Amino acid sequence: MELTARQKEILKIVKEEEPVTSQELAGRLNLTRAALRTDLALLTMARLLEAKPRVGYFYNPHHSPVWLSNLLWGTRVEAVQSVPVVINENATVHNAAVHLFLENCETLFVVEGEHRIAGLVTAKDLIKVMLGGNENRELPVKVAMVRLPQDQKLRIDDNLYRALVLLQDGSREAVPVIDSQDNLLGRVTRQGIFRFLLNNLSREGD
Repeated sequence: MELTARQKEILKIVKEEEPVTSQELAGRLNLTRAALRTDLALLTMARLLEAKPRVGYFYNPHHSPVWLSNLLWGTRVEAVQSVPVVINENATVHNAAVHLFLENCETLFVVEGEHRIAGLVTAKDLIKVMLGGNENRELPVKVAMVRLPQDQKLRIDDNLYRALVLLQDGSREAVPVIDSQDNLLGRVTRQGIFRFLLNNLSREGD
């Protein structure tokens, strides 16, 4: 399994100073605990780290993560893809905020026309605009959305490892899955990946 530079640094710190809590790791790396959540979950599932409640993380050199590496590299994102929550780019900021609340999600994907992805918007993005005054509630949601470069989107034949790379910084909980025309096909979330890994862990991790 190919680890990122940050994951290698986490392993180094834990190996030298175990036990180490997530709060201590976040402080050492100048990150939030939320930003480390994906890395710690992945390293724990790979059995490179062991987590003990109210104690912290320990380095575990005794288990090979080969099965997990094969699973991440060999599974396409369609295995964990779910239906995206979308809104048209011309809908109002107020309508987008209501939609987020009713759907109980963190991310709305903004589309042009029926399916072509324009960007995404989170509750934080909407709040920034709405704090400017009540009149901003009627602005189109496209003024609040974040446009994603192509390398921040998934294709249907991408694997789970690439999805985790896009999700690892903790700044978003979902990434879009698109076709060659930028039409939105679905979304992949951290929760969906972890649920998939946990299901496989119960069968293959022993």
